[in-house]
Formats: sequence, C-alpha cells, structure tokens
Amino acid sequence: MFMEKSRNVEFLRKIDDRGYPADYLLSRIRGRRAQLIADWRPLVLSDSPADRLAFTRYGSIVTDDYPEGIRLYLLKELVWVYCRMNRTLREIFRPFFLYIELNTIFVCLRNARGNKTGKVESLLSVSLLSKKIKEVLSGSEPLLSAVRVIEDCFTHLSNRFSGLSNVLEKNGLQGVELTLSTRYLEHTVHSKLHPALKDFFVSIIDSRNILSLYKYVQLNGKMAPPFITGGGISEIMFTKIADKKDLLEIGPMVRKLTKIEPETANIEISLRKMVTRFLRKAGRDPLGVGLILDYLWRTLVEATNLSILFYCTESDRETITTEMTQ
Repeated sequence: MFMEKSRNVEFLRKIDDRGYPADYLLSRIRGRRAQLIADWRPLVLSDSPADRLAFTRYGSIVTDDYPEGIRLYLLKELVWVYCRMNRTLREIFRPFFLYIELNTIFVCLRNARGNKTGKVESLLSVSLLSKKIKEVLSGSEPLLSAVRVIEDCFTHLSNRFSGLSNVLEKNGLQGVELTLSTRYLEHTVHSKLHPALKDFFVSIIDSRNILSLYKYVQLNGKMAPPFITGGGISEIMFTKIADKKDLLEIGPMVRKLTKIEPETANIEISLRKMVTRFLRKAGRDPLGVGLILDYLWRTLVEATNLSILFYCTESDRETITTEMTQ
C-alpha cells in the first residue's frame, strides 16, 4: 500500500477568495449554461463553421487560432468558474481542475521540446497551474529534468507517483502521460471526495478501462493494458475479457454501465455519453455541486466537439456527427 503524503505543494495558482456566495456562482452558471451549443447541425452542415461560431460565445476566437483557440477558451472558462468559487467550493473541485490541467502539462511538455514555445506560453498564460509548475513547463529545462520536477511535486501527494523519470527513459513521454494520468485517477478516487466528484471519477475510470480494453482486443495487442483501480468494473472481469480477446464480451459491459446499446465502432462515444447523462442528471439539483460539475463537463465536451469539427474538415458530415457527443 502506498503511503499518502501531506499536500505541501501548490498545484493550482493562488487566487484570492473574492467572497462570492455560492448562490451567485450558481446563478451565473445557469446563464452561461444556456449559451452552450444545443444544436450542432448548423455548424456541421456549414461550409464555414468558423463564421457561424462568430455568433456564439466563441466569437472572440480568431479564425486562424482553431483548434488551439478552443483549448485556450476552455482554460479561460475554467479560470472564470474557479475565480468565482468560495474557499469551500474550490476545495471540493480542486481534484477536477487538476485532472483537466494534466492535459495542459502534457501538451506543454510535447510542444516545448518541439520548439513550439509560443503555444506553451499561450496555454500557460491562461492556465490554473501554479507558478512553480509553469516554470517547469516553460521549456527552459531538458525533458528529463522537467519530468523529474513534476515527479517530485506529485510525490508530495503520494509515493505512488514516484518513478516517472524511469518511465520516461523506458517508454518515452507517452508512457509518462499514461502513467501520471492513471496514478492520479487512482490516487484521487481513493481520497476523500464530495459524492458527486467521487461518482465522476469512478465514471472516468470505467471509461478509461473499457476503452483501453476495447483497443487492446480490437488490435490484438501483445500485452494487456494496465487496469485502473477504483472504478465500478472489477479487475477479474477486465482480466477475463483481456484473456479471451472477444469483442462481443465488451458490448454487454458497456450496455450495463451506459444503459445505451453501443455500436462497436463508437465505444468511446457511448462512454462519453454515459458521463454526460450522469452529470446532466446530477445537474438538475439547483442547489448542489452537481450543477457546477455538469456545466464544467458540458463545457469540456463542447470544446471536444469543436475540435472534432475542425480536425475532421475533410470527413463527410455524417462521420463528423457520429464522432460528436450530443
């Protein structure tokens, strides 16, 4: 069993508590939730989606910035919500914000070592990450040194994060990303969480396990993917399907979790829909954490859909629609 450590490293930047009451934030979120894209058909069918976005809340993004501008907008929206949270809400949601910012860490490590420091600077300028973490990601240090500092920071949460630099030497940056995200999920889901956040991370773990299992079976992989503990799927079930390598065994498991009849080609979409539907149900509580979590997730899904829209410009409209979470 890993020994847990005290939190004496700041992962997110310090922002003064402005004293906003929770009701104020909930009221503002209801208004912003109404601005989310409800009907994707006009954008998908349009010859110029960027022009159509000019009439949405993404209108401030310069056309040439797609899809990077979408990521920047997402981070800005996270900061907007975080800044209007009181101390209690920030403590509840800190694990969620850090989970989203893991992707910022990964993107910066990739781009800084690829001479794309401009993208790194743009991301870090709007990121919630702390000053120390941002300095590491600025690109001034060799990759191994940067990963060692990141490892040192996370081992202040738990010893389970030790060994990231060894992972880099053996499996490269992709291995570091997989290991850090997996260990963060396991650490977080086993820590003290608000019930809504607990259910969220359990859903994310189940989704990750099913998706990695599906890809392993579909591609007839040589080594079974690592199992993430803390979800609703048992390791026995995971191992059984991995050993049999039978895609037909995955469908019933997805159906049981999502209550959706999955199409084999769209397992990932079914899993995103599972989390979305769960959070929309939680978001119906007008006084609770669920409403905030629902808005943050839907904002993340919206950014994902927009990225699909701009990355798949050469795909047919039906394919793009299928890839989106609606």
